[in-house]
Amino acid sequence: MAKANHTRRPAGGAKPGAGSTRRSAGGTGAAVAPRPAQTPTPAPAATGGTTSAAVPMRRSSTTATRPAAQRNRRRQQIPWWRTQGAFIGTLVTIALIVALFVLLAHNSQGAVALQPAPPQVVSAVTQVSPSVFATVGAGDALVVKPVEATNGHPPILKDASGKPIVIYVGAEWCPFCAAQRWSLITALGRFGTFANLHLVSSSSTDTYPDTPTFSLRGASYTSRYVALSSVEVADRNQQPLTSPDARQQQAIDTYDVVPYTQAGNEKGIPFTDIADQYVAPYSGFIPDLMRGETQQSIANKLSDPTDPLTQRIIGNANELTAAICVATNNQPASVCAAAPIPQIQKTLPKGQ
Repeated sequence: MAKANHTRRPAGGAKPGAGSTRRSAGGTGAAVAPRPAQTPTPAPAATGGTTSAAVPMRRSSTTATRPAAQRNRRRQQIPWWRTQGAFIGTLVTIALIVALFVLLAHNSQGAVALQPAPPQVVSAVTQVSPSVFATVGAGDALVVKPVEATNGHPPILKDASGKPIVIYVGAEWCPFCAAQRWSLITALGRFGTFANLHLVSSSSTDTYPDTPTFSLRGASYTSRYVALSSVEVADRNQQPLTSPDARQQQAIDTYDVVPYTQAGNEKGIPFTDIADQYVAPYSGFIPDLMRGETQQSIANKLSDPTDPLTQRIIGNANELTAAICVATNNQPASVCAAAPIPQIQKTLPKGQ
């Protein structure tokens, strides 16, 4: 299988326009940025202007000028409300009105972006038949290594209860995040249950526009075997949502960089860290086959192991499952001992 040319965007700010070769990970001041998983490269992230150097203050050439400077300083310290109160008050009122309209517009955009996922769709995605997993096997993920082994043999990342942690960082506007979520939710559905999943589509102005998917914003996950730590750093309208927390940021800084990503393509989205044992710094497949589909129509395909889109979603999910099983010490056996997981585990990369 040929390795796809993923493009990435920084994982912490709003996404740049389409056509860039880097990705952003919209967050509220996050250090992470979104990256599309494979070929089409999103638009370059907008860079802020440089801050000009401070100009040194010059002292007066004679002491005779100092009293004038001191008088100016004192004059500038006269309370503003004694001289321009009415004018400033008007400006403040106008600014508050403008801020209110901006806030209302932002809230309305976020409300439109998300819809609760119907139970039948969630069930179809999280309770795929074991025979479909076995038949698809590694499937058609279109990348050579859907997961990469971490180097240095780090300890398994666990929560306070001792469960391995899967970290996911993405953004709702990102089309490659949209693809990766299908496989991640399917894989995690084998170990536990989701609640409060929502429907969302990727940006209509990015590569692979309007890719149907789910958002993990506000979702919860319950499992006896693994914990999920997820963050969506920006919404479908590229508005910042939440920054990665300290643990998520540590994973990004450690594993969303070379040698796990290509040089110049670091710290982007989607990014998945499986208990610090394996990382998926890209999506396992490109979402081209999702064009014109809906969440319902894609969920319906997951019962057909011969469907090309099913082979991509389930093939990638099997790779993620095999890596998660390494972190859980192959528990539960009903998942980790079932075909094709033992066979795929034999092909997983080895860390140095």
